[in-house]
Amino acid sequence: MEVSPKFADTGKAYLVGLAATDDPASLGTEMLTFSASAAHNPLANRKQNPANLFTAAEETVIELEEIQDDKPSLFARVTALFTKKEQSDDARFSDMHKAVELVATEQQNLSARTEKSLSEQEERLSELETALQAQQTAFNELVDKLSHEDSRQDYRQRATGGNAPADTLTNC
Repeated sequence: MEVSPKFADTGKAYLVGLAATDDPASLGTEMLTFSASAAHNPLANRKQNPANLFTAAEETVIELEEIQDDKPSLFARVTALFTKKEQSDDARFSDMHKAVELVATEQQNLSARTEKSLSEQEERLSELETALQAQQTAFNELVDKLSHEDSRQDYRQRATGGNAPADTLTNC
């Protein structure tokens, strides 16, 4: 591994090179030779930057822990409502009565909101239909008016013939 301790002037280390082999990978390559006992570092000319470090790989065991969700699921909460054996029948019926009342109240609120929304939409639709009818009437009037217009393509005045006044003659 080749590590640059100050990569791109950020002050942070970065892995810039990685290689490993104990057997030649193809023809023309050499077997790995270790340089721990060499007098000078034979790999110095292979570094991208003289300040970079060569390091050894070390095996590391990484264990990931699953995070438990402390919040019970909806199924667990509903199941808990029906599996309470220690409560008396009256307490369970009271809980059930409260649940039914809550559902009825929410349904009534939803019904009121839906009815209000639908009436607003009906009013808006009525306004749009009125506006569309006015636009359609105006369009039909325009079509009728344009159909009675002169459809000539030549709008230039017709020539008066050879007896033109002197001020309209060309001076050549």
